[in-house]
Amino acid sequence: MLFSSPVFLFLFFPLVLMGVAFVPKKWHNAMLLIFSLLFYYWGEGIYILLLITSILINYTVARLFETTWLSKRTFLGIGLVLNLSFLVYYKYSEFFLSQLNGLLGTEMSLEVDHLPLGISFFTFQGMSYLIDVSRGWSQPQKSLPRLALFVSLFPQLIAGPIIRYHHLERQLANRTIKSDRFISGVKRFIEGMVKKLVFADGLGAISDQIFILNESQVSMPLAWLGSACFLYQIYLDFAAYSDMAIGLGRMLGFEIRENFNYPLREMSIRALWTKWHMSLIQWFRDYPYYALKKGNFTWASEPIRILIIFLLTGLWHGANWTFIFWGLIHGVFLVLERGRWGRLLSSWPSVIQRVYVYFVVLTTGMLFRAGDLSQAWVFTKAYFGFGQSEFAPSILYYLNTENMIILGFAFTGSLGLFMKLKDWFLLKMKDGELNPRYRAMEFVWYIALLAVGFLTMSSKTYNPFIYFNF
Repeated sequence: MLFSSPVFLFLFFPLVLMGVAFVPKKWHNAMLLIFSLLFYYWGEGIYILLLITSILINYTVARLFETTWLSKRTFLGIGLVLNLSFLVYYKYSEFFLSQLNGLLGTEMSLEVDHLPLGISFFTFQGMSYLIDVSRGWSQPQKSLPRLALFVSLFPQLIAGPIIRYHHLERQLANRTIKSDRFISGVKRFIEGMVKKLVFADGLGAISDQIFILNESQVSMPLAWLGSACFLYQIYLDFAAYSDMAIGLGRMLGFEIRENFNYPLREMSIRALWTKWHMSLIQWFRDYPYYALKKGNFTWASEPIRILIIFLLTGLWHGANWTFIFWGLIHGVFLVLERGRWGRLLSSWPSVIQRVYVYFVVLTTGMLFRAGDLSQAWVFTKAYFGFGQSEFAPSILYYLNTENMIILGFAFTGSLGLFMKLKDWFLLKMKDGELNPRYRAMEFVWYIALLAVGFLTMSSKTYNPFIYFNF
């Protein structure tokens, strides 16, 4: 069920809000759990049993930490293996088996015809819960419904942000829905809906048209345009989902942590990764990276740790060599920026530093978008003018006035210029956001955005969030 779909906006979520308004507060968690499971069942059907099994495993293992049958470390290992077994089977088994067949010359086969929605996200949340409890950061949750709600909370269930248990533990026990937070959530949700429907989907349509071209049709300008449109598509698509999740959470009394903070205005790849998909990077930092650093791994120097973490980051995004190389290349840039290259980079003018970041993100983003390494190679050659583009269509075929406006707004918005304009405007107003004139203008602005979102929704076909595939 898509957040920007009519069934969610006009049926599912209104029913949730009615429940919050009329059901006694002590039953709110149970009600939200029922709605969250229904939300997942709507999209995945029988695969809801996988989600429920994951919840039961994590609940049981955490409670076993309190026993003396086996050591806590042993129970933790069992819990992590069980969590990862589902992820490996559904997401990676075919890829690993094909690589093994290539090495051994065998023809073993395994067909997994479906990747359950959100499996990467709820698996990582379950693992973080077990690790947090084993470290003493949180106490084992004795209420199974409360833990189930943490894992399955519908605003973030399918595509994050990845919630850490100790960040949400108190909110699960007690929370209050305040009018100002509710209104803030509505505004955040509207912003995310427009980002998704107008900008991410609009740019995605251009990117999709370019990435289906064959080798003789991909010119240098088209390769760069396709990558630029895909970069803004994936950024705005995922940021939009995070905005909508955070907004929905606020309307229900939860404060979900931020996942993006204008990463494309940063001046190094290292800085970019502190602002892009922050919940995933913090997860890898606090768990695998921490284990490598604190464990007895004398071979794991800092550069090796960074490369391993970004190898895993690439693999987390998909079972394909394109994702693996994408992650490793970003890891290499992070290692280089820790040394002389980073010091040289910081001495350059800020404009050059930002051009460098865009160059790296655009050229590596092609790996993220390409279906395989052969297509990635076609676009790589085209980037640098070595392609065979004798039958390439004109770039003006894709850059009509509407698309140029969308691309221009995406570029300026990603740099945070609209927020700076808002801050400047508030400085000029007496009493800032409390000014009645400002509030009236803001109300009209969000009504206009909502209208744009609804009009776009009515004129376009279903287009799921990109991160539903992860």
